[in-house]
Amino acid sequence: MSGLQTANLIALTTTQAMLAERLRGPVRTDHVVITDAGAQYRVHRSRFSLGLDAGQVAAALDPANTIEPEGPAELIFIFGVGLGELVVAALARWPAATIIAWDRDPLMLRLMLQRTDLGEALRGGRLRLQLGADPVTEPPEARARWVTHPLLRQIYWREHAFLRDDARPSALICAGALFVDDLSRELLERGWRVWTWDLTGVGRDELARTLRVVAPELVVAINTTHGLPEMCAEHRVPLLIWEIDPAVDRLRPLRAGAEWTWVYTWRKANIARYQSAGASQVAHLPLATRPSTRHPLAPSPDEQARFGADICFVGNSLVGQVERFRSLLMRDLVRYLRACNRPIGDAAQVVSDVLAAQRTDFSTYRVPELLETRCPGLDTFTRNRGVEHRPDALLGELAAAEKRLSIIAGLIGEGVAVWGDPGWRILGDQGLDYRGLAGHNRELTLIYNAGLIHLDIGRIYQPDIVTMRVFDVLACGGFVLAEHSPGLAELLEPGVEVETWRTAEELHRKVVFYRANPEAARAIAARGRARVLAEHTVGHRLEHMLAGMAAGRQEEE
Repeated sequence: MSGLQTANLIALTTTQAMLAERLRGPVRTDHVVITDAGAQYRVHRSRFSLGLDAGQVAAALDPANTIEPEGPAELIFIFGVGLGELVVAALARWPAATIIAWDRDPLMLRLMLQRTDLGEALRGGRLRLQLGADPVTEPPEARARWVTHPLLRQIYWREHAFLRDDARPSALICAGALFVDDLSRELLERGWRVWTWDLTGVGRDELARTLRVVAPELVVAINTTHGLPEMCAEHRVPLLIWEIDPAVDRLRPLRAGAEWTWVYTWRKANIARYQSAGASQVAHLPLATRPSTRHPLAPSPDEQARFGADICFVGNSLVGQVERFRSLLMRDLVRYLRACNRPIGDAAQVVSDVLAAQRTDFSTYRVPELLETRCPGLDTFTRNRGVEHRPDALLGELAAAEKRLSIIAGLIGEGVAVWGDPGWRILGDQGLDYRGLAGHNRELTLIYNAGLIHLDIGRIYQPDIVTMRVFDVLACGGFVLAEHSPGLAELLEPGVEVETWRTAEELHRKVVFYRANPEAARAIAARGRARVLAEHTVGHRLEHMLAGMAAGRQEEE
């Protein structure tokens, strides 16, 4: 903690002692990158400048860009402090007004306090700070002028809408996953107001404080977080979990909260896992798309050149996580082999042999049985020693990376273009057309509109799911050549609404055919889009989940 930050916190203690103590609590810092060039805010894979120049500050304070008060501006509400430039400017521009500076993120308040001497304004009460959900119980009055941070306004859009409309039921949505924005907008359209709950950004006391202050009628989470069901049960708030991503960790047994928790998982195979962990209200629910996010559009000539290709794949290579997973797996195997009085040098050979056997047939996932044959009881051994991850899941990720690289490598001669993580560069010497990361919003929609054939290559260990990629491409009116699965055939008609492949050889034949017959591809894409809009949107899924929760609560009553 810097000397200036300490001095500011001491000044804050004279008027807001409890807040000063809260600002000394745990805080997440990995979403802000500070370099010699300035501070950058990380949103998923994108970075944005957090600092404001003089022109941006002037524009933010301009009455044309503020929410004007009903009467004289005796109170200024700063929505998002960032690095503090707006606070300093507001203190200078409105010397007779009281300034309330709010940020959802304690790191933002800390950064401001370590960069600017605000001691006099804090001690004198001209400047008051708010953190997290404070404005819910101490709302800015109607006579306050709202000044919004141009970057943070876009990140805290849920909170902006929440504070401007107190007449609707409230929900907390857990931060983190890409799907959160789409689900939030669907909740808003159905009459909810939504506050973001960052489970990793603050300590447990601050999390509990947000629960008490917001007093939500519902908590929504994308994927499972340890301890979340118990916390919601403690506060008697229904929790809705939609699992949409794979995980290598084991599910921890629920200590409490089963009756307050509803789990919807994109994998039927995971229902039994949740039930074994103590969850009683678990159901299968496929992924979906949001047509307002993914929709047809006409790329400009420059956009077509940048995002267009006959054969496209958007997805991670999975290479980036392989070495970390391999390291964890090797540690588990060495401990197991030592306990079994077997040579620990066999660990690398076990991994090599299992992957070699799986490599002979990527169409059938065999890693768990192959690993159990080589190392009987390994899963039980690690579980009994408190290891949270599953060894077969770690090895499954290694096999998934091999499969995805192999399929794409086989299409390099056909001119496949790939967007995803830098791990794809491993195929650069073979001539892969790697085009870098794809932005989740407009860029991804442009790719799905500009390409002719969009490949879907699932992870080898989950052949039973339909990826979000399939729904997103179809919503854009794109043609999907997807890996066949029974789950896919339950939701879309193969050969009519989506095309499928089972082997690398079949994939290659169909790529060649549809590149030569684009009209056939577009006809399938049109039928697929109609089916998705009719049955497979995020709105459809949310309605299903809310109805299931409502029915369950009525039965309990």
